[in-house]
Amino acid sequence: RGIRLVRGSTGQHVTKDNLQAAADAVFAAWRTGVFGAVTARKYPLSEAQQAHADILERRNNGPMVLVP
Repeated sequence: RGIRLVRGSTGQHVTKDNLQAAADAVFAAWRTGVFGAVTARKYPLSEAQQAHADILERRNNGPMVLVP
């Protein structure tokens, strides 16, 4: 039948006029725990090589932060 669903990107829905409200809504949801517990794994900058290896090996499924 060739039926397709086509929709615009986020950029077509979030404009300069409503960007702050959208960002506020996302961060409010994060603060209230909507996304669950999000804990970043921290690596000292001296361990950047290990952090990259962990990314490649998918050893962590959350955010990873290099700390100077």
